[in-house]
Amino acid sequence: MRLLSKFLALCLLMWSPMAIAWSWTLEDGQGNVRSEFTLTKDQVSIRCQCETGRLVLHSVNKGDKRQYFDGNGQLVAEIKSDGAEKFKLRIPNQSGEIKVKGDLEKLKIIVNNNEDRPLKIKRKDEKLKVYEVDGFGQEQFLGQVQIEPERKGIRVKDNDKIVRYRTDELQLSSAYGALLDQRISDELRYILVAEIMIRQAL
Repeated sequence: MRLLSKFLALCLLMWSPMAIAWSWTLEDGQGNVRSEFTLTKDQVSIRCQCETGRLVLHSVNKGDKRQYFDGNGQLVAEIKSDGAEKFKLRIPNQSGEIKVKGDLEKLKIIVNNNEDRPLKIKRKDEKLKVYEVDGFGQEQFLGQVQIEPERKGIRVKDNDKIVRYRTDELQLSSAYGALLDQRISDELRYILVAEIMIRQAL
């Protein structure tokens, strides 16, 4: 009986939400690994190649916030949720912030409170169209996210139909559209990818 109890306890631990992790790799259009993600509902680990070099990020939950630290223990960014479909990314010692709001059907990314010029990601059938809003309020097409024919993975293409990012995953998410937002540094874009993916796929 004691042996059975230990076995059941082990099964519960293995199948608890904390134990379920999802890992995947993101490559650029040439097949070079750009980032590796491991996600659970409560923890995030990101290994990424950024403009400044190789970076390892991990998250720590603190109250209603999730903080991201680099390998040296330096705080890189802080996430604060505002309901199921809104969150803010703040950078330490900086006044600006990045707001994300919406769902898979329509999502906006707003940088430094510039509400008039968001990045918009809209679902159209089995594709996601990515737009930036210019100074005249017009939407300019940046690219799209799509599942490849024969379900060979997801591709992120720019407005010239050149593949910029790819993954073997098949879970369509606005997270991939955020990769086309050039206003945001590499490491912060990867954090946005993780945070949006947690909300849309986990």
